[in-house]
Amino acid sequence: MPGPVTGDATWRVALTDWVTAARPNPAGTVAACGSLGGDAVVVDLATGDVVAKLADHHLGVLAATWSQAGDLLAISGQDGHVRIYDQHGGERAVIDLGAWVPAAAWSPDGRWLAVAAGRRLHLLDTDGVSPAAFDEERSTITAVAWSVDGRRVGVAAYGGIR
Repeated sequence: MPGPVTGDATWRVALTDWVTAARPNPAGTVAACGSLGGDAVVVDLATGDVVAKLADHHLGVLAATWSQAGDLLAISGQDGHVRIYDQHGGERAVIDLGAWVPAAAWSPDGRWLAVAAGRRLHLLDTDGVSPAAFDEERSTITAVAWSVDGRRVGVAAYGGIR
């Protein structure tokens, strides 16, 4: 059985507050990171270099998610905004959903982004257009997940899943 991991970190990236999102891309080469201070960056995992400084989220970052192809990144926060970026940190869309956004997940084919905004689930396309917003749940949505085949999306809210 291996022992505890010890030693010094090979690199560090300072953010303005507690880190609330840290998500590597599918290739494992970079990670999107954000803090309660609202700052968000993309970091090279081999070197620790910040390869992209992303737009701040007033009141804090809550979630980061990459598409399975790794070509799209979504960052969301307590300010009610979802920002969609390309793989290099170029901003493609900013969507204001009017409620804090604690969870988001790309569909397996990368065509749709399911986003929890307060008690409502929204579907966004890659340009940030929302073709669907579902009925409100009884409480705040805390997690979002797609079925493997991408035909269904589920949410977890206080007291259950749907």
